[in-house]
Amino acid sequence: MVLQIGDKFVDGKIDLPNLYSRHPELVSTGAKFASIPCRSLQGSDGVLYIRQKENVVTFHGDKFDDGKTVKKLGTQDVLTCHVVTLHHPETGVTAFAHFDEYLERYERYDTLEAFLDKFQRLVIHRTYYGYQDDDYDNNDNWEWYDDDDENYEEADENDSDNIDEELFSSITLQVVGGLKEESGKGGVLSKRILSFFATHHLTFKLTLACLGPVNTRPSRGPAQPIVGGVLCDLTKNKCRLYPATFNRSFLADLPEDSITTLMLGPALIKKPERLKKMIYEQEDKGFSAKNNRAL
Repeated sequence: MVLQIGDKFVDGKIDLPNLYSRHPELVSTGAKFASIPCRSLQGSDGVLYIRQKENVVTFHGDKFDDGKTVKKLGTQDVLTCHVVTLHHPETGVTAFAHFDEYLERYERYDTLEAFLDKFQRLVIHRTYYGYQDDDYDNNDNWEWYDDDDENYEEADENDSDNIDEELFSSITLQVVGGLKEESGKGGVLSKRILSFFATHHLTFKLTLACLGPVNTRPSRGPAQPIVGGVLCDLTKNKCRLYPATFNRSFLADLPEDSITTLMLGPALIKKPERLKKMIYEQEDKGFSAKNNRAL
């Protein structure tokens, strides 16, 4: 339907310059966000980390494969890319994505629709079946219905289009990234993403747009982002974003022979895919994205 900005609405396709000129408060909130001191995460406990092109839908209290609790989401290496965050306050469901310039015209709606659909499904699940997650072993909390009960209507979490739009009337949207540089790729991607949400049948409350010039550091050399990494804190059932960096050095605790191989050069390695896998495993050591709702 529209993007809601305060008590105003944006309907239809829109680019970043137009959005900022019509809603200068977004420039102020974006600049304020960019001025927050960058948090450096040395540990990885409770952090679900995603890379470029990846996304996750989760909630505070969700579990990793190892049984530990998901407390925070994170990503970095954000240049012209965009970090998109959706949050549903009533259920605490949060969707977190790292979209890059290859969100091409012919596929962008499929990609964004799939991301949004995954978000909606978990909101529905948490709304109608949430007690199964939290109190599965406590049968006293179960509500039983007879199939012949005329007042019983089962919600279909696989058909989000049939759910009352009131359930999704409070979705917040935050977008960070979109470095402004000579190619203009960041601005093009901003327009694609903002237009998608502004023309969707749901309403999204845009509370943060730290994009383009607001997220570009003044420099005589190559353009550099002010915020190159984002941390999403899910504690207290909230969705708070902070500029952040993540300690992902893949040389830490790497076997000496592997380090020697890297120093000799990847061109000498017979199976480069094994090197790529090794680097990924070390780079994200501790920042596990192994989660049944990730990717």
